[in-house]
Amino acid sequence: DAFELVGGNHAQYTDSGDALPFDGTPTISVATQHAIVRRYVTAFFGTHVGGRTAIFAPFLQDGEAIAADGRIRHHIWK
Repeated sequence: DAFELVGGNHAQYTDSGDALPFDGTPTISVATQHAIVRRYVTAFFGTHVGGRTAIFAPFLQDGEAIAADGRIRHHIWK
């Protein structure tokens, strides 16, 4: 599963903090990026590892929470 954060960039996830050549200027904070990613990664693992699909369904593919979240685009589900 993959998605793109609107306003985020990869450089804020590197240890060095160095800008990557294909990254633009972020428009959301690192804390906001981390919160968004934590929400959806927790749902992914809670479902696929923990087997708790009912609890996390809104945050997974075709779920109402992820569909309504305007900070995410280009959902790629494999």
